Amino acid sequence: MKDKDTYFNFPICLISGIFEDKMKVLNNILDYTVYAKAVSLKEGPIRHRIGSTLKYFGVESPIQRFIGNGEDLYASIPQNSPKASIKKDLYFDFYTNDKSEFEIVTLCSFLAIRSILLFKPYCKVTDSYLLNRMAGQAAIKELEHLPEPLKKYTKVIEGKWGSNQYHLNKIKKELRHNWKLKVYGKHTRGFYVSFDLELTDLIFEVEKKRKKHIEKNYQSTEADARKAALQRLYEPKATPEFVNYTKAKLKDKPDGDYNMENISKEDMEAIKYIIKKKLLPEIELSLSPDFKSLILRHCKSNGISEFAPS
Repeated sequence: MKDKDTYFNFPICLISGIFEDKMKVLNNILDYTVYAKAVSLKEGPIRHRIGSTLKYFGVESPIQRFIGNGEDLYASIPQNSPKASIKKDLYFDFYTNDKSEFEIVTLCSFLAIRSILLFKPYCKVTDSYLLNRMAGQAAIKELEHLPEPLKKYTKVIEGKWGSNQYHLNKIKKELRHNWKLKVYGKHTRGFYVSFDLELTDLIFEVEKKRKKHIEKNYQSTEADARKAALQRLYEPKATPEFVNYTKAKLKDKPDGDYNMENISKEDMEAIKYIIKKKLLPEIELSLSPDFKSLILRHCKSNGISEFAPS
């Protein structure tokens, strides 16, 4: 049997309670895995399919056990629940041997990361996300609700629950050294993990993504900065009094094309403000692209009169 055939797949929620009753949790994992696999066969009575599944996994156990507990678990857990996987040899190592609390914590972190990665070659994980999945929770909840053995990996900072980096780093170190996990978290919020990529390849993918993000942010920042600069350059700064004075002058002017090169700065600012705010709806006003001419037309006129620049 190939290695890919020796993995038990199950909802991550089944690891909840592993610190209180390891054997119950492991039995539930096996029961669910066997029943779910049997259901997927879809041919023959369920007892026969369970028997075929037990042979497939190389496991000896009464079929009735899976029809009872396995069926109940399969029916009660939503099919879209996050799944984890564990190799058969690793499963039975924990099943048959006594394990320390830290070893169980490490197993939970391993399964949590497997459930987050799924089929992705790598992904980003936060400490809170990891701790919640280690408790068998699909969604991120307040860390104060974690089971007691996992609270060691949290601490309260200024009245808020957060992760305890000192203890969490021990788990990550163990996963790196003995569980073939690659971890990279330099200058990142959270950390990136992979079981499939080599460390160099993981770092390459993370930094490549960071480079694209930095360039995208720079382009966005540059566009915002340009917009702000142009607003500073062209935003009218006329006083209300001068605007009203200029409005009155423009109303008295006939249609035409007026030279703007020799007018005062105050005049220019007032005219730009009037155009921008459309303060003279009865007059069509526009500036030439080079701001050298003002084109004025009274809306009731039949056309623009030709005038020599004033």
